[in-house]
Amino acid sequence: LLVDLAPTVLPGFRPDSIRHATRWLQRHGVELHLGRPLPELTDTAVTLANGERIVQDDKNQSLLIYKCVGAQPNAARYIQGGPLECALNDKGALRVNDHLQLIGNNSNNNDDTCFENIFAAGDCIHHAASDERKLGHTAEVNGHLVAANVRRLLAAKNKNNNTNNKTNTPQSPAPPLLGYPDDVVGHTVTPQIYNISLGKYNATLALNALCLHGVLAAIVKWLLEWTKVAAAQERPVGILFWQVADGVSNWLGRTLLPTPVDRGTVVVPTTTTGKAARKKSE
Repeated sequence: LLVDLAPTVLPGFRPDSIRHATRWLQRHGVELHLGRPLPELTDTAVTLANGERIVQDDKNQSLLIYKCVGAQPNAARYIQGGPLECALNDKGALRVNDHLQLIGNNSNNNDDTCFENIFAAGDCIHHAASDERKLGHTAEVNGHLVAANVRRLLAAKNKNNNTNNKTNTPQSPAPPLLGYPDDVVGHTVTPQIYNISLGKYNATLALNALCLHGVLAAIVKWLLEWTKVAAAQERPVGILFWQVADGVSNWLGRTLLPTPVDRGTVVVPTTTTGKAARKKSE
């Protein structure tokens, strides 16, 4: 039994993926109650919108309830009451600038303060300029930029230290911080990539407008996971695979499979790249 207030499974994902996942769930005997509220949800009971109540009792001892609800970040629980609380937005996400540095308003005026030594990435952040969907791939792109900017920030600080110490060694200029997402993917938006497992031998995969389903998508999922672990272990096969995969997906998102740029409810395909595209869209 799957109950959700959303009208479909996988709300916000591609229609092809929604249809495939819905059919897969129905084939496996899942009863879907979609677009319906849950008047009551506890650890031992569920009350449906039609008044039906399912309780874990002597008759339903095997009943297991998973509360898979909510998408609000829980960053607030860790920083509320501290100096970084001002970086939280009204939904509990951490606000970041184009370099993915924390920003917050801790004064009486409306000017934001940049916490230049504190970076954030992943589902807990809100980058207003992109306002992108939270996917595993976008979190990884966040991480690439943060890692590069940490190195660049350290290089700038080391250069300043050497200048202050008045060393005679010629100093090259410190590299500027990268901007998100232009300087990572070469576009104003990151490619919309996901691969959702549906059991061991089924999945739904998408790269922008390209969708794959079934066994092939499941094999790709296994390949992605295996090579990602290999890359984390610093094995050449994993590192090379992801260097190529990231480069190809970014190129496809700029050319053959353009990443849509959301403007409210309007989806505008674009192949314009770089910072010029952002200025043009503004």
